[in-house]
Amino acid sequence: MSSQQGIRNNSLLLEQLSAMFYQEESTTYKSFDYMNSTEILVSPSERESLCLWGHSVVAACGGVKRSTVAVAISYFDRYLSSSDPSAKGALAHRFQFQLAFVACLVIALKVHSGFTVETSFISDVVCEGLYSAKEIVDMEDKILRALNWYLNGPTPHDFIGGFLEAVPSIKPRHIDFVSRYSKNIADLGMTNYYVAMQCPSEIAFTSICCALYHVNSESRIDGLAIMQYLKVLTGLNPADQELQQLLETMFTLMHEHYNTDESVSSHHSPVSV
Repeated sequence: MSSQQGIRNNSLLLEQLSAMFYQEESTTYKSFDYMNSTEILVSPSERESLCLWGHSVVAACGGVKRSTVAVAISYFDRYLSSSDPSAKGALAHRFQFQLAFVACLVIALKVHSGFTVETSFISDVVCEGLYSAKEIVDMEDKILRALNWYLNGPTPHDFIGGFLEAVPSIKPRHIDFVSRYSKNIADLGMTNYYVAMQCPSEIAFTSICCALYHVNSESRIDGLAIMQYLKVLTGLNPADQELQQLLETMFTLMHEHYNTDESVSSHHSPVSV
C-alpha cells in the first residue's frame, strides 16, 4: 500500500484502514452462521424484512444517516452469533428475534447518530405498542452485555469511504457519486444473510465493483483504473472463487431490487407476533 503503487500517500488514512482490517479479522467484531441449526425457528427472509424495516424507520427520521442501519445490522448479527442465552432464545422465538433488532436499531441511533431516542416513542409509535418500553430497555441491556460494549467495529460504509479516498486522481465529485452509489448497494447487500456474513471490507469492495460496473461511460469515471488501485490497496481479487460468488450475489440482489418499483425505504413494519 505504498505511494509507489499508486495509492495516495496519506499515512493517517492508511493507518485507519489497517486498523479496520485488523478489527474485522478479530473475533470481537465477527459474525458467524448463527442460523445453521435445527433449533432455529427464524429464517433469513425474516431477518431481511427486519433490515428493510430498519431502513424505513431511519428514512422517516430526518437527519439520521442511512449507515446507522448497517451499524444496527452489525450489532444484530454479532449478538445472535454470541453464546449469550438470550441470543439463543431470540433465535427460537420470533417475538424476541424482532425485539432484538428493535433494540439494536435503538442502540445504533443513540451511539452513532447522536439521536435522542425516547423509548416510549419507539414502543408506542415505531412498534405500535407491540413491545413495552421496559422490554426494549431490558433487551438493550442484554445486547450491550453480550457485545461486551464493543460498539465501534467497521462497517462496509466505513471501508467504502476509506477505499475511495485512497484512490489517486479521482475528482471529489466522482468520489461522492461512487461512494453514495456503493453505499446504497451495500445497504441492500447487508439485508441479505449470506452477504452480511462476509467481511465488511469484502462487502465494500464488491459494492464498489457493482457501482462501477453500472457507471455511465459519459460520467468520465475510469472504473477499471479505480479497481486496479483497489486491488493493490485491499489485496482482493474479483476473480477469486469466494469473492466471485459474493459479487454474483450482489449483482443478483441489485437486479431484483432495482427492476421493481419498491425502494429500500418502502417497506411496512414486519414487527408482529
